[in-house]
Amino acid sequence: MNKVKVKEIQKKPEALVNFKKTDQTHFVLGMRTYDLFSKHNAVLSVLGGVLGGGMSSRLFQKLREEMGVGYYVRAYNDTYTDHGFFQISAGVDNKRINEVLSAVLEECKKLKNEKMGEEELNKVKECLIGNMKLSLESSDDIANFYGGQELLKRKSRNLEEKAREIRKVTAGQIQNLAKEIFQNKKLNLALIGPFKEKASFLKILKF
Repeated sequence: MNKVKVKEIQKKPEALVNFKKTDQTHFVLGMRTYDLFSKHNAVLSVLGGVLGGGMSSRLFQKLREEMGVGYYVRAYNDTYTDHGFFQISAGVDNKRINEVLSAVLEECKKLKNEKMGEEELNKVKECLIGNMKLSLESSDDIANFYGGQELLKRKSRNLEEKAREIRKVTAGQIQNLAKEIFQNKKLNLALIGPFKEKASFLKILKF
């Protein structure tokens, strides 16, 4: 599929703040990644699972269990035919948003600087595979799974092939890709809450 290559012009972190009187602040941290056809997507799926793929994920444990500030937290990679993005989203206590953003970015930096252990990695991979199996329980789910691949990629892989791809992901690949995408020039914040200025948030936005 021939597509005009997306030109990256961002040089530093950016923020978009939407003022709204809310009980909690909702935010998304986003970093540009790769398109639908990239060889990196399995690694990015595992990376999302490590950070925000469930109750045992690093960010859930950090925000909910340790800090007690998160109402929800998610992390995953999304892809399109010409680009992709990795996003981390959460809803948190208004008074602690700066603290939360710093904590989230710190967890990202840990993945850049420290290779994760095999036990944690294997647990995340098996969780992802289990969720993938659960997502294919109905006829419609199966049709979308195979039909979407045929429409967009002109080829399809079955569940076991995708599972093998996930199981092949290594801790080294996770660390290398974290170094690649967790960069200031790719970092963006979108936030809805009782705030009118973005200057204080921009001071926090750095890996």
